[in-house]
Amino acid sequence: MTEDEAFEELEARLNRQKLNIELIDLRRAHVATAEFIASQSADMLAITTLRKAFECGYRTGWREAKAEK
Repeated sequence: MTEDEAFEELEARLNRQKLNIELIDLRRAHVATAEFIASQSADMLAITTLRKAFECGYRTGWREAKAEK
């Protein structure tokens, strides 16, 4: 294996690891969104748009994921 091939293999592995971490963070954000929506009463959800609920939950999940790093 040449030096260039070894470097390309290392770079590809690092890119896959980065992608996996981003997917895990995204999944956590989606779970937090679902938990936020589930925790709200029907009355609160009636006056909260789905977009707003998604944004609040998504932000919470994303912050929690970043704090764990």
